[in-house]
Amino acid sequence: WTVTARELPEGPERDEAWRLAAEAYPDFDSYQQLTDRRIPVALLERA
Repeated sequence: WTVTARELPEGPERDEAWRLAAEAYPDFDSYQQLTDRRIPVALLERA
């Protein structure tokens, strides 16, 4: 499939996407705690 990607801004949509990713990959939360930068979250949508 062809997709478009967009970075999710701060807010509920990003928070939910992060929660789902961290639930599937628990190291996401651990890595976020090791860095000062905010890790981007992208949403892929079919083009």
